Amino acid sequence: MLKRFELSNIKKFGKVSIGKTPLLCASVTSFDKKTMNKIKICYEKKLFQIYEIRYDYLYKKNIKLNDILPFFKKEEIPYIFTFRRKEEGGKVYVEDDKRLKTIFEALNYDPTLVDIEYEWANKYKELKTSLDKIKGKSGIILSYHNFKNTPSIKHLKSIANNCLDLNADVIKIATLTRSFKDALKILQLAYWIRKNLDIPEIIIGMGKIGSITRITAPFFGSDIIYVPLFERTASGQLNVEYYRLVFRFK
Repeated sequence: MLKRFELSNIKKFGKVSIGKTPLLCASVTSFDKKTMNKIKICYEKKLFQIYEIRYDYLYKKNIKLNDILPFFKKEEIPYIFTFRRKEEGGKVYVEDDKRLKTIFEALNYDPTLVDIEYEWANKYKELKTSLDKIKGKSGIILSYHNFKNTPSIKHLKSIANNCLDLNADVIKIATLTRSFKDALKILQLAYWIRKNLDIPEIIIGMGKIGSITRITAPFFGSDIIYVPLFERTASGQLNVEYYRLVFRFK
């Protein structure tokens, strides 16, 4: 297998270590008996190392926090809590104050990581206090999404540095990849963050061409690979079988 660019200082969040082997993360967009059983089986077989609860999907389906989060807490299953803004790919519009309140309520159920949008955190400086409170209980992913294009590498580096200044534990950058040149920028960014910032990263190219980066970016430093549990949450997402073949996951 090709050698991966690992983090020099592995970071630990609860039961999860980030920076060595890339983690497979299954996105949870519904929750019923079928989903619960599949998550239990997958966790017992160690098919995924962490799960992402996309609460914007669940909120739209009128699923309450106490319908799903006690299950993850009781089973001690590592998870990322994401309540995505509509402006950045979320399934439903919810006022920011209400989303933030929900995020704080989710902290009672010990999420491993909480995903907060970079643009939101960067625009509203008063969120800094909230980020510090979240950081006291869970790791913070600051995520940037661009559904129109892949900006210049200089601009992407600036965003990564700003995420670091905002005290992120993990930097996530996902952009629409329209060309192979864009794909190369994604790989260059992953390598640059790993070499210069020494922080866990999630670097993704979205779209058909971006699918290439979902396989290759982990070799350059990207630490978490998102796969659908049932339905895709982003364009270009690949099924778990591709990654098992490339990275020889069990």
